Parts: sequence; structure tokens; C-alpha cells
Amino acid sequence: RLLPERSIGELGEWNLNYNFDMLTEYLRNSPQLGELSLRAGIPLPPLGSNEARPINLPRMRMLQLIGLAVPCATLWRQLRIHPDAHCAIVLCDLDYQSFDFPLIGSCLSTQLGADNPIYNTLKLSWFGPGGPFDKPSLLIDIYDKDRMVYPRRSIYSSPNLRFLGVKET
Repeated sequence: RLLPERSIGELGEWNLNYNFDMLTEYLRNSPQLGELSLRAGIPLPPLGSNEARPINLPRMRMLQLIGLAVPCATLWRQLRIHPDAHCAIVLCDLDYQSFDFPLIGSCLSTQLGADNPIYNTLKLSWFGPGGPFDKPSLLIDIYDKDRMVYPRRSIYSSPNLRFLGVKET
């Protein structure tokens, strides 16, 4: 279980004591990891990270990534997790005029195209300026609400993510 957390905007992804390559190498060497929650803890990726080799985490059942859009999407694209894992991704400070939206499609294709995926719910929520993150943000929540791998949890009700200030519907 890996749960490093920081407040969004507290120090930002620029003042971490590890870099993107160190994080991905740690994850590659942690195939037994079952839960990962990174909140404003994803460093800025180096150029060319979109083509990096996959990170296999076959026991991963809960994935929460919250941070700047490019680092989150870049890391998510590399992860290969259990086909019925609950994925909650928040891409913050999203510049909808210049962001590579096909990257999100690629991430979703990889996650939903896994061997025998077990999902029946995909929630996409847009938060504009002045929302919970003060900047445009996209929430992507993928899970199976009929199958309880863990007790019912969502990005809206998880104790680690109450800062969203959004009620589950």
C-alpha cells in the first residue's frame, strides 16, 4: 500500500524529493502493491515518457491519482493493473485548449481493454475554475458498483479524498 499525499497547491509537483523516473522504477519493483494513492505527488515526467515501458501491477485493486493533468495521465498510461481495480483519476489544472485528450482515450482503452475487465460504471466529471481545485479539472472514476472488491468506496467518499467537497450521487 503506497499512500503519499500532499495538498493540491501546497508545494506542488515541483518540490518533491523524487522524480518521475524514480517513482516509475519503484512501482516496477513493487508488483505486489495492492493500493496506490498519489495526491499531488506525481512529479513532472521527462520528455518522451509517453512511450515508456508498461508498469505491471497485477494485484492492484485501488488506484487513485490526483495531480497535474500531464503527470497523472502519463503515469496512468504506463500502469497495467488488475482488471477489476477501482480507478479514480483527477487531472487538475487541465488546459482544455492544449491538452492531449487522445492520451485520456489511450488510458481508458488500456484500462478497459485489459484481459476480462469487470467494470459497469464510468463517471466523467468536469470541474471548472472556482471548483474544488480552483482550476479546470477532470475526474475519471472507473469501477464495478455491483461487485464489492472492497467495501463500497468511490472517489467522492474515500477518506483520503474528502477535499473534493463533492457529494456522491
